[in-house]
Amino acid sequence: MANKTCPDCGAVNEPTDLFCRECGASLAMVTAANQNQQTAAFTPIPNTGNTSTMAVVPVPDQSTIAPYPPYTGVYEPVYESPRGAVLGWLAATLIVIVIGLFLWATVFSDSVRDGVTGIF
Repeated sequence: MANKTCPDCGAVNEPTDLFCRECGASLAMVTAANQNQQTAAFTPIPNTGNTSTMAVVPVPDQSTIAPYPPYTGVYEPVYESPRGAVLGWLAATLIVIVIGLFLWATVFSDSVRDGVTGIF
């Protein structure tokens, strides 16, 4: 039986070694690979002239591909609608009013409420 060569580091090992002496890699597959290499046979494809086994892919015509538009360096700014700002302010105002009414109804004592309503 021939010596085993480590597939990772290339070190030569004894035929009975299960792991490489240099790097510790498993040599179990080296035996199976060596046996497969010994039994495998190569059958060459006969040369029949200028034929090729590779598929030929046509190159697209470059004139039919549309190029990107040229960069002018100036872009129009995108204006946003003021609707978002108006809705935001409206929502914030409603939240403040609801919190104020909640505090008015629950936290303040009756005397404070009566004193404030007497002003109006």
